[in-house]
Amino acid sequence: MATLRNHAARIGLGLAGLFLAVHPAMAQPTDPNSAETLANRLGQAIDAGDANAAFRLAEMYRSGENQVPRDLTRAVSLYKTAARLENHPMAMNALGILHEQGWGVKASQALALQWYGKAARAGSAMALANLGEIHARGDGVLQDYRKAVVELKKAAGDWVTVRVPASELGIKQDSPFRFSAASIVSAKSEPEIDWGYSRRAEWDGVTLRKFVFYSQFDSVKPVDITVADIRSDGDDLLLDIAVFGGAKPQGVIHFIWFFDTDGQESSVEEFRLKDAPPLEPMRLPHADRALQIVLRPGPAAPLPVFLLSGGKPRQLADGRFFGGDNVAAQYDLGNLYASGSIDLKQDYGLALKWYSKADALGNVDALNNFGYLHDEGLGTRRDPARAREFYTRGGRGRERRCADESLGLLLRGARRVGQGLGQGARLGQEGRQSGRAGSRREGDRLASQRL
Repeated sequence: MATLRNHAARIGLGLAGLFLAVHPAMAQPTDPNSAETLANRLGQAIDAGDANAAFRLAEMYRSGENQVPRDLTRAVSLYKTAARLENHPMAMNALGILHEQGWGVKASQALALQWYGKAARAGSAMALANLGEIHARGDGVLQDYRKAVVELKKAAGDWVTVRVPASELGIKQDSPFRFSAASIVSAKSEPEIDWGYSRRAEWDGVTLRKFVFYSQFDSVKPVDITVADIRSDGDDLLLDIAVFGGAKPQGVIHFIWFFDTDGQESSVEEFRLKDAPPLEPMRLPHADRALQIVLRPGPAAPLPVFLLSGGKPRQLADGRFFGGDNVAAQYDLGNLYASGSIDLKQDYGLALKWYSKADALGNVDALNNFGYLHDEGLGTRRDPARAREFYTRGGRGRERRCADESLGLLLRGARRVGQGLGQGARLGQEGRQSGRAGSRREGDRLASQRL
């Protein structure tokens, strides 16, 4: 009986469901839509290695839907099963939230950060948004608005990620180097190139994390770079390039990482790109190695990655492209720029632009904050009439009370910036999330995800 009970718990059936699965001839006919039947079907799929089934059953136990008894402990176990089977990004994001809040597990900010990090590397824009919120609030980590902006900009647009051994790039511990990034859009005439700023970095033998992001509002061109982020993971480097996103690429896009590891004048004068014209010497940064990542239009697929060092391009392990366009991240960026900090310049104009992007995806709290800034004349000409239009569209009638209680308190310093963040559904549908941003109650922050 103990063995049966353990097996039943593992697949999430309970003994009754397991008994029916093992002895169907002895079972009475059941409703095909009943919780028992659904749990039975999902349990069989989990045994066959289906991570989505494990995630779906975890959602049922977490929310108590379909008359399934609410059981957060069992939900946690099933989320972990989904993560183990297939690095399921939404399951790992859920585990981050549960550990952060202490729901079904002992609260642990360290474990929450680990799960969010794993989910983000697997492509969860919501996990990136959650990481950004944690860095902005300073919960369990040093408060860092700049790091928050880096994670949020990835989620708010699209991003490309590559894992490469540091040795392939000539990067060694305790040796300084410089890096920069560029995106090249192939065109019939002159290629369009967006250059990123250069940044000096040094791997101190423990961890490496350096990034560049741009303080201005990014171009509306989908492939213009917003963030270049490099960090260590063991002997490997994880390289992320975030772009403005929001539209499918119409042609081939080449993302290039440049690395100057020697600091000498012996840089490569011409990098031979794979399936693209060589970069002209006068347009090259000082570099002795580079990585080329090729993004082609069409369905999502692994991205070819090539090492460039003056000779023939050499192919490395593939990279990945992830679509973000996450409305919660866009809304939080608006709040960060509206409030500002010692390490992030306050900029109401940028706040208005990020609220506008969030509004385009249906976030009505962004609309109300948009109205507040127009009401006060912050970042724009004071226009109470237009502000009332935003309040009305945001479902507040002609009142500014709700916006005053959120953004108004934030700007007057009566509310910490963290209290103004994360008002979007933190475990909601990935990518384009619409609808009113909820409160911080458990049910709102753990909104059910559908497969």
